[in-house]
Amino acid sequence: MSERKSPRSTQADGLAEEYLTALDDDLFRKEEEDSETVRQDQELASELGRSIEEQLAAYDQQDEMLRKEQGSRSDSAESGHHRSSGSRRSSGGSRSSSGIHSGRSGNKRKRKNRDSWSRGRRRSRILIGILIFIVILLLLVIGGFFVLRYMGEQNLKKSVVETPVEITMPDEEENDDENLVVYNGERYWYNEDVISILCIGVDRQEFASSDDMVIGGNGQADADVLVVIDKSTGKITFLNISRDTMVDLDRYNVQGQYIDTVNEQLCLSFAFGNGQETSCENTALSVSRLLYGMPINAYVAIDFESIATLNDAVGGVTVPVTEEIAEKFPGYEVGALVTLSGSEAVTYIRTRDTALLDSNNTRMSRQKQYVTAFLKQTLEQIKADPTQTLTLFNSVSDNMVTSLKLSEITYFGSFFAQNGFSEENLISLQGEVIEGEDGFAQFMPDETALYETVLNLFYTKE
Repeated sequence: MSERKSPRSTQADGLAEEYLTALDDDLFRKEEEDSETVRQDQELASELGRSIEEQLAAYDQQDEMLRKEQGSRSDSAESGHHRSSGSRRSSGGSRSSSGIHSGRSGNKRKRKNRDSWSRGRRRSRILIGILIFIVILLLLVIGGFFVLRYMGEQNLKKSVVETPVEITMPDEEENDDENLVVYNGERYWYNEDVISILCIGVDRQEFASSDDMVIGGNGQADADVLVVIDKSTGKITFLNISRDTMVDLDRYNVQGQYIDTVNEQLCLSFAFGNGQETSCENTALSVSRLLYGMPINAYVAIDFESIATLNDAVGGVTVPVTEEIAEKFPGYEVGALVTLSGSEAVTYIRTRDTALLDSNNTRMSRQKQYVTAFLKQTLEQIKADPTQTLTLFNSVSDNMVTSLKLSEITYFGSFFAQNGFSEENLISLQGEVIEGEDGFAQFMPDETALYETVLNLFYTKE
C-alpha cells in the first residue's frame, strides 16, 4: 500500500484557496437567486395592492354615480308627487291626504334601501382592505423567510471546524487535484453542497459553568451523531458514531493550555474543555480527524434533561420494548409498543449494562429506534406547523450549547420538512469492540468501511 493523500485533506491554514473561491462564487450566485425571489414577491405584493386600490377607486366612482342617479330620480319623483297631489286636492281632502302619506312612505323606503346598499358597500371595502393587508403581510413574511433561510445556509457553509491532518488510505491513485479521489478505479469529486452538523449528547444533568469547570472532568460525549445534509440531492444522513470509537483527541491542562494529542475514546474529547463551547469544538475536531479531515460546519450539544423536554414537546414517542430494557417497563412484554414520557425516554436511550463489553452497541441500536420514531413524529408536526422547529429549539435552549443561529435552525427545519428522511439513512460505523489495556471498551472502526462511508457522504462519484 503506497502513501496517498486522504480525501479532502485539510491544511493548517484552512480550506484551499480554490475551494474558497468556488464557495464564494456559489454563495454569490445563490444570493442573487434568493434576492430575485424576494424582489419578485415584493413586486407581486405591490402589483396586487395597486390592482385592488384601482378596483376600490372604480367602486367609489360607481358608488358616486349611483348616488347622483338615485338622487336625481328621487327629486323627479318628489316633484311629480307634488304636482299630482296639487291637482287632486280639489277632489277631496281625504284622498289628497292618502296620496301624500303614500309618497312619503315610498321616499323613506328608497332612502332606507340606499342607506342599506351604502353600508354594504362600506363593509365590502373594509373586508377588501383587510384582505390587502393580510396578503401583503403574508408575502413579506414569505420573503423574509427565504432571506432567513438563505442566511442560515450561507452561515453554515462558512462555519467549519477542521484540523490539519494527512492520512494514508488504501487503493488511492496519485493526482494533483485535492477535490478528486480515485478509489478502486472510480473517480470521486468532493461535494461542495454538503453541510454537516455534529449532535452531541452529554452525560450530565446540566452543563458545567465557568465556576465549577474541571479540565478532564466536564462530562463525556455519550452519544455522537453527525447529520450530513446534501443540498444537491435533498438527502439527510444520520451517522451514529460510537462513544467508544478510538480517535485522536487533544488534551489540555487546568489552565486550558494544550498538552498533547492522544488516541482515546471519542467520549473523552468533551471532557478536555470548558464543559461548553471548547468541549464541543474539541469533540468536533476529533470527529473530523476520524473522518479523514472532513469539515464539520456546526455543533449542538444537549444534556440528558433535554431529552425529556423534547420527548414531551412532541407529545411522547412510541417505541417497542426491547429485551435488555424490559425490566424498566413492568407490565409490558418484549416487543410491545409503549409511548414514553419524558423520564422514560431518558431511561430508554441511556440504560445499558456496563458489565457487557459491547453494551454501547446494543444501546445505540435502541437509540436508533427512538430517533427514528422521534424524527417521524417531528417531521409531521413541522409540516403542519413550520414554527415547530423553533419551538423545539427554544424548549431546550437553557440546556444546550450550540454554534447554530436562528437563521441556521430555520434553514435546517425547512430543509427537513421539504425533503424528509429515510430510515435507511440512519447508519452506524462498522467495526469491532475490543477490551483495552485499561479494561474499557474500545471500538475499532473498519478502515475500508470507514473510508467508503466518507466517500459516500462527502463525495460524488463521477
